[in-house]
Amino acid sequence: MSARYLSKKKYHETLGGTSLARRFDLSFSYELSKCLVYGCLFNILIQSLVILFTWLNYLQIFFVNPFHLELTSGVIFNVEMSIFPYIILLNHRIWRKNCVRVLRKNPFIMPKKSTQVKSLNGQNMMRKQSQNDHFDQLKNQWLK
Repeated sequence: MSARYLSKKKYHETLGGTSLARRFDLSFSYELSKCLVYGCLFNILIQSLVILFTWLNYLQIFFVNPFHLELTSGVIFNVEMSIFPYIILLNHRIWRKNCVRVLRKNPFIMPKKSTQVKSLNGQNMMRKQSQNDHFDQLKNQWLK
C-alpha cells in the first residue's frame, strides 16, 4: 500500500520537472502498485485461512489427522498461486485491455483472404473449374 502512495506522490512531484519518459515510468509503476493491492489483499485472506485451519487443527476441532491439514494447506497455496497472477492482470488497465482484445479474436477462425489464380500471361483464371475446362483454357492460351 505504501508503494502505491509513494509512486503517486512521486508522479505528482515530477509535473513539468522531468522528462516524459520518466513520467511514463512513474505512471506505469503507479498503475502496477495499484493493481498489486488487490493481489496482496487476496494473499492476506488466503494466509489467514491457513492460519485459521492450523489453529483448528491444534485445538482438534476441524482436522484430526495432521496429513489432512498439510493436504488442505497445500491445495489452498496452489489455488492462491494460480489465481494471484490473474488478479494482477485483470486489475491492470493496459494488460486488461490487451487480454480482452486477444480474447475477442477467435483464433480458430482463419480470416478469408482473397486469392486469385493467374495464368502464365497474368490473366485471372477460375478457381473452381473442371479438368476439361482447365485443359481447354490452357490450349486456348498456347494457341494465342
